[in-house]
Amino acid sequence: ERQRDAVRSAGLQAGLHVERVLTEPTAAALSYGERSVLDGKKIMVVDLGGGTFDVSILEVHGDVYQVLATGGDAFLGGVDFDACIVEMLVKAFLQAYDVDVRNDPVALNKLFSLAEKAKRALSEHSHTMVELDHLVVEGRAALELSVPLHRSEVERAFRPLIEQCLKLCFETCGKAGMRPVQVQEILLVGGQ
Repeated sequence: ERQRDAVRSAGLQAGLHVERVLTEPTAAALSYGERSVLDGKKIMVVDLGGGTFDVSILEVHGDVYQVLATGGDAFLGGVDFDACIVEMLVKAFLQAYDVDVRNDPVALNKLFSLAEKAKRALSEHSHTMVELDHLVVEGRAALELSVPLHRSEVERAFRPLIEQCLKLCFETCGKAGMRPVQVQEILLVGGQ
């Protein structure tokens, strides 16, 4: 609620009349191209972004989007999925060099960048190779390592996060007083 108040305050300071503050999923549903597809339906908008996971269940009647329930986790997002891949890379580095990359913020930041690229590559391919070139850890000479990643092993690492997302979707259905099978459309939003 503090975040909503901050948004209202910022709008007022900008000279705007703030009618209502919408959640990102609700705003996504409003901007969805084919509104006629949603008319008369109960929809779930799932927004898995970089740092947050939001779920909204809406009932759509013409231009009226009634929010039945919202849910999610402000501390669950793409960065958590990246962290799973980083952990795989850290283990490979420990095995190859007996060096814990987590102790070096610069090296760890580079691993997070490579993990995000690997995650994107695995969206289109069943495997990818992560090339750790010239990684300086704790002042040591530049280290190199090639780590093969397979979509199936990454999906296994993601399983607890995916289960948490599903749990939050089910809970939001419960808040709306409905079962998941009553959701007629699902709108996926966010970088994930």
